[in-house]
Order: sequence, then structure tokens, then C-alpha cells
Amino acid sequence: MKKLKVLTIILSLIFFVAIRILIFRFIPIEGLDLSSPFIADLLGKGVTTPYLLIVLSDVVNLFLIWIIARKFLGNNYGFLAPVFYAISPWPAYLTIDGSIFIFVLTGTLLFYLGIMLMEEKRKFLGVSLASLGVGVMIYSNLSMFFVLPFLILGIYFGKLFTKKDCKFPITILIILMLPIVLLSLIHRNNLRGDIAKNISLFDGVGLINSVNTFRGEARNVGYPHLGILVENKITYLGRRVIFNALTALSPYTYFTQQFKLLGFSFTPPIFLGLLIPCLYGLVSLINKKHGNYHLLWLTLPFLIPAILREYFPDLTSLILILPTIIFISAWGMGELIRNRKLAFIVITVFLIFLQGVTSIYDITTREPIRYRETIQANK
Repeated sequence: MKKLKVLTIILSLIFFVAIRILIFRFIPIEGLDLSSPFIADLLGKGVTTPYLLIVLSDVVNLFLIWIIARKFLGNNYGFLAPVFYAISPWPAYLTIDGSIFIFVLTGTLLFYLGIMLMEEKRKFLGVSLASLGVGVMIYSNLSMFFVLPFLILGIYFGKLFTKKDCKFPITILIILMLPIVLLSLIHRNNLRGDIAKNISLFDGVGLINSVNTFRGEARNVGYPHLGILVENKITYLGRRVIFNALTALSPYTYFTQQFKLLGFSFTPPIFLGLLIPCLYGLVSLINKKHGNYHLLWLTLPFLIPAILREYFPDLTSLILILPTIIFISAWGMGELIRNRKLAFIVITVFLIFLQGVTSIYDITTREPIRYRETIQANK
């Protein structure tokens, strides 16, 4: 068992490095999505996030997932979570593309690890890591400000800590947010520009058109007031938010290539083979009420940056939910092994191997062609 474990880790790390090198070598997307962090936009400075920082964040994410998984899953099966991250094409594509959400993901993992350490009564280290994570999140991307209140509410209603334990973290949080709040009041025009860039749910032309069309039709048949009551901006946006949220919670979004990575790739964000342990793990966690399973619900607010986008699903910002899927899948795989569900294990490994080989082949042959065709179509 130990030799198989070591072999699995080595093979996953080889794949982790190989897929990134091949994407870098064959698909010309290096650093195309590099953008300035929120704090730079707020100050009006055209400073892009260093590409090396994105690449290093990807490696740090792998390490943080390993640490968290050992606490969540134990030593026996904790190694599965970093293995699943290493073999996922999703972070590989976004890292080479230079997406700032790889860096934001580092912040979410630091926050998550900090909360777990605080539950273990390692208060100073936990608060330090959680504060660092919050700082990375809110200073990097404006949409994370909409995530923060829900995280706080989740911690409060989940009764993870006593009021006494919360005094120090709240003080640190206020200190972290104060500069951003003051700068937002001073540079209001820059703030409006960043809001327009990150929150596009309210900007769709279809919003006004659909509302006006329905009201016109209602007026023509003699029910003008009904049109105003039933179809307005609030009801329209409510439906869009619900639709986006349901899409974000669907396995179809993550385990198939229906929604293309970076708008061109036919490689699924997560290999289909992991769907089996993911579903098995989700049912098992709910039924057994694992000691730390409630912490997984804290990750749901990280769907908000994607839900606030007009064009959905936005796989770039949805990367923040990847650790949750990985932890559930790793737990499920561990349960399959413990319960000796050999058929499910064989199917999972076979599908992962098959899609891994196919993805490597595609990256070196068909993916560059798809990328060029997408670029030409968008001109």
C-alpha cells in the first residue's frame, strides 16, 4: 500500500509539471489574462500581477491543499487531495494563462487553513493565516468583498467560535479593510471602473430588452400592471442569480467539456473519472457527518464572484470552488477504498488514465488549432 501511495504521488507530480509545460509550449496563452489587482486599480496604477507570482501560487496551492487534506482526511488518504489537484487541467490552464484567481485561490486556502487551526485552539497561527488569506482575497479582487460578509455569517451561525474568540480576528479584519474603505471613498471613479469590470450581471442588454418586451406584450392584451409586477429588473436578476447558482452546483459544469476552458479548450476542468468518488464522498459526508464536514459549507460563498458575471459559467472565477470538489472527491475515494468498492475504483482510475492521456495528446495536437480558430472567430 505504501509503495502504491508513493507511486501515485510521483506520477501525479509528473503530470502536474508535464501538462503545464506542454500548455506553455504548444498553446500561446502565456500571461494573456494577466491583470492588475484591485488595490492597483483603486489607486489608478497600471500594475499587472507578476506572472511568476501566479506560477508560484499554483505550487503553493498544491502544498496548502495537502496540509488541509491531512487535517480533514487524515494521513492515510490525505495525499489524494493534492493528487487530484495535480491531475486537474483546470488550474493548469488558468496558471499558464496568468489568471489572478490562482492567486486569489491561495488566499481562500490560507483562510480555510486558518479557520481549521483556530478550531484546534492554535489561535495565533490560525488568525495570522486567516488574516493573510483575507488580505490576499480583498486586495486582489473586488468581488471578494461580496464573499466576506457571507463567510462571517457562516462562521457566526455555524457557531464555530465563541464571542470571546472572535474579538481578536474581528479587530484584525477591521484593520485590513480600513485602507480599502478609505481609498474607495477617495478614488470613487476608479472604484466604479473596477465594479464595472468585475460585476457584469447587471449590464446585460438582454435585461432591458426582455423586460420591455414582456411589458409591451402584457399591455397589448390589457394587463399593463401585471407586466410591471411580474417582469422587472428585480425578478429578472433574481432568476439569473438562481440559474447561475444552480449551474455552479451542477457536476455537468466541472466534469464535462461543455463549458470550454478559456473559451476554446475541449479539456474538461476536472476529469470525469473523479465524478464517481465526488458523488460517493458527498453522500458519505452528509450521512456520516464527518467532524470537519461543516467547514465545506464555508466554501459556498466563493461561488459569488462567478455568479455576479453576466456570461456564466465563468470558469476563471469558479476555480475558487475547486478545493471543495477535490476534498469531497478525496474523501469519497478513501471511502471507496475502505469499503472495498473495487469496481468503482477500477472505473475511476481507468477514466482518469484515459482522459489524462487524451488531454496530453490534445494539448500537443488539436488544442493549438482550436485556440487559433477561436481567436480568428473573435476578430
